[in-house]
Amino acid sequence: WNYLFPTLLALTISFSGVVLSSTFVLKEKKSRAYFRNFVTPTNDFTFFVGNSIFCLVIVFIQAALLFAGTIWLTQSNIGDVLFPAAVLVSVSSLLFVFLGSFIGFSSKSEETVILTSVSLVFLIMFFSNTILPVETISDKFDNVVRFNPLVITDTLFKQVLLFKSDFFSMLDEIYVLVGEILIFGAFAFAANEWNRRSF
Repeated sequence: WNYLFPTLLALTISFSGVVLSSTFVLKEKKSRAYFRNFVTPTNDFTFFVGNSIFCLVIVFIQAALLFAGTIWLTQSNIGDVLFPAAVLVSVSSLLFVFLGSFIGFSSKSEETVILTSVSLVFLIMFFSNTILPVETISDKFDNVVRFNPLVITDTLFKQVLLFKSDFFSMLDEIYVLVGEILIFGAFAFAANEWNRRSF
């Protein structure tokens, strides 16, 4: 269970972050309050940050419940790594929330959002250690696997929860994760701006 828990945690964050944020963004776009928010003098960036923080808090609560259930059921000694694990949960959740927000801002119907979100999570899962070992994947997809956010998140959680590694020994993976956050965050904000200008 100790070996499976980091993978389960990464899967929970990825699925919840992408599906929740994409669905929430689309429902907010289709709500009657969207026009009132559109005409207010509040900056668009404020609404974007508010949506992201709301989804981030929900995903963080789910991860906290998973941690609490694991500690209670298995009596695992992971209390000494709760702080670095919480930091990684926040950072990785932000990545998947931005990815889901981009899908939500780019879609126009709930069916499209759900289909795209679930398909993307399954695709990310397929090119990770969850279904098949990374070593069995063809060399043609080496870069896809290397920069797969689920693989990076799973690797970071395993290093923290299993090997009690510090952040300095994981700088390469953290840099890639932060770079992907900036890229997906920029895409999501650009899609938000495009939606507001075409409203």
